[in-house]
Amino acid sequence: MHFDLNEQQQMIKETAREFAEKEIKPVAMARDRIVDPEEAFPVDLFKKSFELGFHKMFIPPEYGGMGLDCLTSAIIWEEIAAGDAGVCVSYQGHALAITQMVNAATEEQKETFLKAVTEGEGCLTALSFTEPNVGPCWLLVYPDYAMEATAVLEGDEYVLNGTKNFVTNGPMLFLRTRNGLQPGDSLLISGEKKTITLNINAISDSPLQTVEIVINSQIVKSFPIDGIQKKFDGSVKVEIESSSWICARCTDRDLLLNDKELTLYEGPPVKLNQKPSRLRFAHTSPIYLQMNGNHVVVQKSIKEGRGIIRAFKEFAEQNAAKEYQKMILEATRQADCILSSLNAD
Repeated sequence: MHFDLNEQQQMIKETAREFAEKEIKPVAMARDRIVDPEEAFPVDLFKKSFELGFHKMFIPPEYGGMGLDCLTSAIIWEEIAAGDAGVCVSYQGHALAITQMVNAATEEQKETFLKAVTEGEGCLTALSFTEPNVGPCWLLVYPDYAMEATAVLEGDEYVLNGTKNFVTNGPMLFLRTRNGLQPGDSLLISGEKKTITLNINAISDSPLQTVEIVINSQIVKSFPIDGIQKKFDGSVKVEIESSSWICARCTDRDLLLNDKELTLYEGPPVKLNQKPSRLRFAHTSPIYLQMNGNHVVVQKSIKEGRGIIRAFKEFAEQNAAKEYQKMILEATRQADCILSSLNAD
């Protein structure tokens, strides 16, 4: 057994590295500081990457893809991540959606959706996984957890029920306070309540359906959206309390296929109604309202973080090569010590 790259893999590695060095890395830091929602997501950069076929890596050749194996795809991701990890994450989310179709879709579905990605200018697909009570990382911490959304066959149709929190590669959504605080920041308030002004921006390549402000899981403001609007800018004053969190969410309608193409498609086991609409969802991370840094939301996040570290430690003890175990276990010990110092037991 050897771990040398073959000629094709070496060529792909060099191509991906050159792209990352010339197109991604020089603008990565600047893009992190872009405030304008229309400019923040690097649409032009992804279009350039489509010319190299990166969006086709997991799609079989019979549908116009590259049909690369996991190792070769990982080589591409590694080089892209060296330029900007965020760009790599968008491609990984795209790959998750593609692999679901490759592994589970009917032949008719593959012909329709995979070729919609490979033909034309190219595009990224979106995937909705995280739910209010479970997400990818939670499955490491709580083995008994499972996704709650269901697809139940009733007659000739599948009925979907459930709630999703995030859609990777969905529409873009930006939330800020008037003073410039944004998701991930903490807002320190002196009393029990305070009225603040929130600014919200949403942008999509498809018509927006909803834009909402959410405080502690409750919708406090819903903005009216017309049928063709792809961009939204608004502000609202809200009253907030200590130990709360604020976020925003929106949906748009995915126009990968037009209505005619959707209504004509009835390949088993899925049957679409006459006017189907696939909604994509965007959700900001919370802005925390701080009360001595120990409010319940922060405590819960730290507790889950420590659980993930413990799960990774157990995995490493059982599976990591002996020459790496000492380094891994020391790293997990240090990470756990930092979190435990925050008094979130």
